[in-house]
Amino acid sequence: MALDDVFNKEYWTGRKSHREEVLQRLEEFLKERSRESLEKLMKALWASEAYDVNRAIENRIIKKGYSFEDIAKKLELVRSSPAKLLEQDIPSFGPASITEILFCIAPEKYPIFNKRAKAGLKALGYGDFEKVQRLTASTYQDFTMALEKMYADLKAIKGEIEERAGLNIPKFDFVDGILNLLYEGKLSISEIRELRRQAVLKAKIDKAVMNYALSSIQGAVKQYFYWLGKGDSEERAIEKAVNYAAGVINASGVLSDPKKHQALVTALEAMADLAKGMTELLRELS
Repeated sequence: MALDDVFNKEYWTGRKSHREEVLQRLEEFLKERSRESLEKLMKALWASEAYDVNRAIENRIIKKGYSFEDIAKKLELVRSSPAKLLEQDIPSFGPASITEILFCIAPEKYPIFNKRAKAGLKALGYGDFEKVQRLTASTYQDFTMALEKMYADLKAIKGEIEERAGLNIPKFDFVDGILNLLYEGKLSISEIRELRRQAVLKAKIDKAVMNYALSSIQGAVKQYFYWLGKGDSEERAIEKAVNYAAGVINASGVLSDPKKHQALVTALEAMADLAKGMTELLRELS
């Protein structure tokens, strides 16, 4: 596993090509309304990897008395009211297929509601949608908001990928691409957290948050030496100093804001790295 996968240009251009193929197959089916064109559309979808397309067409459409015209009439909504597809009961087109089509039409607006995305969101702490049996407009809205939160946390990284690769990546293609890499084991949760940390560093950390970080460290250092002077062991002095700093930070209200919370953690981690580097340098100069 490596963060290099995230910055792989071929990975993102491949996803773009996928969206283009789905749209092409969709237009062909809406024009031809045949079994062959429907089969090509369904096979183009990532969602079809979980089942046999020919068997699905035979058992869920033909044997149940549906015509290809019936399917086409419902899918035609993509031309006038795409979001209304969520309200349609289309044989062989479940939530993953429907939202994938919506995603291919407008990847800045519609995310894919599938097993990979749901598992990733839960693992990263953005929400649990794995028990959803029937996708409603309300649930899809909540799902979209969860992905919006993830996007906000990693937006700066998206900009770096686009700069390196020389291409534009739609919002929900970006988050889905990250979740897909996680599901396939090509990216770990710790690596995604590192991406989130890098995103905070690339964005300007709120001045107030930086001040809280600096003041908490300053206060902790003073407490540490104070308790050492009182005769406490080094371990006990550190414990008291950290508890003091944590109390100051908690009283500030910063921890109630997820973005500021993450920014504070990142700022403190950066200070720790800087302190370590300065210590090593001074030892070399002594």
